[in-house]
Amino acid sequence: MDTKQHNTQDNELKTGELIILSLSLGSVLASLHFFLNAIF
Repeated sequence: MDTKQHNTQDNELKTGELIILSLSLGSVLASLHFFLNAIF
């Protein structure tokens, strides 16, 4: 029981980190796209 609970917690943390990374990457790409459009 304890091992299963720890595994689920680790999976939730990993998914949360992946979501944060994807959102940060998306914001960076959006900002780069905006700057490129402003320059060109």
